Amino acid sequence: MFQLDNIQGLVAKDYYKGYFLLTPMDLKMVEKFDHLDLYEAKIVSERQVEVTLCAWTYPELFGRKGFQTQAKDNVIIAMDGARHDINTLRKEAKGSEKSCLTKRVNLIFPEGQSLSNEKVSAEEKDGLISLEMIEVDDVMYAGWSVARTDLKPSQKGEVDDLNEEPKSAAAKLIAKRRKAGTKKEGS
Repeated sequence: MFQLDNIQGLVAKDYYKGYFLLTPMDLKMVEKFDHLDLYEAKIVSERQVEVTLCAWTYPELFGRKGFQTQAKDNVIIAMDGARHDINTLRKEAKGSEKSCLTKRVNLIFPEGQSLSNEKVSAEEKDGLISLEMIEVDDVMYAGWSVARTDLKPSQKGEVDDLNEEPKSAAAKLIAKRRKAGTKKEGS
């Protein structure tokens, strides 16, 4: 997890502080179970993010031959037993297949911090945080940005207040004369 500055808000000039959560992905598992979201992050309370990760690597479930050439027989027997249990659970629990293949990690943030992505993403619903994928040295990573809303956003860019209509009587007269002068020049 990394602390972030400059998470752009929905208001173009607002930038929030927050966190970037990062974990390696098993792309073979993602492709094998392409009907399941094996990598997700969800804000479950203002101080808690639940991250769902793939619980098994592809070789653990589908690489028996590779392990068989290097591991002891008792390890292979234990792995076979686990594979059979997982397969049985998957078949019995069609709607719960995801729970057999994933694990959840709950991240609890310090007291006083408030997490939300409502001010930085219009797409996120039910607390789900948009997945970002980053590839580095042939390793794919799943990442999620989450904003802290307990801190006031910093603002960047041109200051609109400086361009407001003039309010003093003298400034109004000057603006009126300039408009009148422009009309004469344009006629």
